[in-house]
Amino acid sequence: MLLASCALEAGKPAKPFPVKIGLLADSQITSQNGFSDFHFRSKSADKMVEVSIRPPALERVLAKEMLQTALNKLTRDSHGKTRGVDIILYLGDAANSGGADEIEAVLDILAKHREQSGIPVFIIIGNHDYLGAGNITSPGIRFAMLNQMGRPDNPA
Repeated sequence: MLLASCALEAGKPAKPFPVKIGLLADSQITSQNGFSDFHFRSKSADKMVEVSIRPPALERVLAKEMLQTALNKLTRDSHGKTRGVDIILYLGDAANSGGADEIEAVLDILAKHREQSGIPVFIIIGNHDYLGAGNITSPGIRFAMLNQMGRPDNPA
């Protein structure tokens, strides 16, 4: 159904099959408003949870640029020629803690890319998009994660 609706977009000719689909996920843009630069980002913390936690520089500085680079790679090659994906599906976890500022940043990047490239973008919600750090449901803890004193409220 999704592919059929993309192929029959109003005023545009139907896309021939096969449809080329670009897949993206897990940019996990981090709030710049709260305590999202957690103090537990270290090699010892990685060993405790048996996963590698992304360094703050990646989340706080480069995440938006990495998302833009990935979008560009789906639509252009190194010579600036169109690569030809027909649709982009974003498979969730655009945000890290589900803060309004995180979601708005990702939606802005995706909308600008859609306007510039003409490629439809569809997004699916992931656990990080609606739960603090992907698993925190407590409103108080989520508020603390997303809001530092003295800054405007950043709703979940």
